[in-house]
Amino acid sequence: MPQAKTSSGAASSLNVAYVEGLDHLRGFAAFMVLFHHGFWVSLGMHYPPAATWNNWPKAQNPLFAPLIETHVFVTVFFIVSGFIFTLVGFDKKIVYGKYMRNRVLRVMPVFLTALFFGIALFPEQFEWDAFITTATIFGDMTGAALRLHPVTTAFWTVAVEFQFYLIFPFLIAIMNGQGSKPLVWMIALMIGLRTVGFFLGDSIRDLHYWHLIPGRLDAFLIGMLGARLYMRWKHDPRVAKLGPSSPFWQGIVTALRDHPWASFGFGLTTLLGWEWFLSQSGGYPKQAWWKIWAPTWESLVCLLLVLSYLAVAPKLWRPLKRLFAFLGDLSFSTYICHFMVVGLVIGDPLELERMPGLMLPFHEWFPGIPPMVDATLNTLLLAFPAAIALSILFYNGVERPFMRLRIRYTQASDEAAP
Repeated sequence: MPQAKTSSGAASSLNVAYVEGLDHLRGFAAFMVLFHHGFWVSLGMHYPPAATWNNWPKAQNPLFAPLIETHVFVTVFFIVSGFIFTLVGFDKKIVYGKYMRNRVLRVMPVFLTALFFGIALFPEQFEWDAFITTATIFGDMTGAALRLHPVTTAFWTVAVEFQFYLIFPFLIAIMNGQGSKPLVWMIALMIGLRTVGFFLGDSIRDLHYWHLIPGRLDAFLIGMLGARLYMRWKHDPRVAKLGPSSPFWQGIVTALRDHPWASFGFGLTTLLGWEWFLSQSGGYPKQAWWKIWAPTWESLVCLLLVLSYLAVAPKLWRPLKRLFAFLGDLSFSTYICHFMVVGLVIGDPLELERMPGLMLPFHEWFPGIPPMVDATLNTLLLAFPAAIALSILFYNGVERPFMRLRIRYTQASDEAAP
């Protein structure tokens, strides 16, 4: 691949050229998750009752749906992971030990710093078996992991991500040797397992949401398949190894290349349509048969958004791109620390005695202020700056120094043979 302009952030990989826009997407996804939690907790603090699974809000406007069903942006994180790792590993040999060293350096320092902070903060909640479950990347088993809310509340995604890290070198080796068809069969298997789980288990919602298998693997695999489209689009030198392309996929590549803004508009509209469907159908808490196929469809929708945004990202105003890249560099630290920040500055309406919050009383200063405006102001003026400040400390004090210890872990495929 021709060397693209590299990012100045330590988050840039030594193993692949910088892809302008991926860091923007990570930053935006982290912001949306932060805003979602800050906004709904703010509403619950000043305008009870708090939103729970029993009174989940429903959007009255499609544009508002992403603020309710914001969990979709977690899927964006997973799509980006599968996408970027495939750009790294396609037609190359991954040295597993060096690769895992980089993964540990990327994730574990921030994760363990936050985990030990949570243990120190709530020592009475420490249990050895729960600690081992959490520290050994099985934190998605929510009933067995440490419950140190609000510190460890978002840790389940780290477990899912790291489980994917463990198997990715095998997945890319399969793709390199056998093409994309085995990955499509894996996605079909996930749908099949969710179908079985729907009839045998107690919660299709939890089955498809919290776990890599059978829920989140779809997103990583579809991100990997999306990278193949990207390589065709960008005339990657390795594209000859992909084989012939069907007219359908070639049409998508042509649209991304020749009509970037129209493609992005279509991708954004498709995302809003999916979010609207989720909201009108009961949203995240809903236990329904359609959640058998929802992870696959949601992953396709998010891939479309990712690819179409990559088409327009280079055309954005340069200061805006720098801001988005900055937020992208902080995205992992922001995601890890955002719940503790919300608990501190906003509070928790379900645990008021422990987390009363520091909310600004806009409803007293401006009687009659719309509740959503009140919640938005508190989130943007309190939660967002506090989360960014703590993220900067996490990033510069832990994340960045350890990421700079990473090394190259790929070699050309023709070097793989003894």
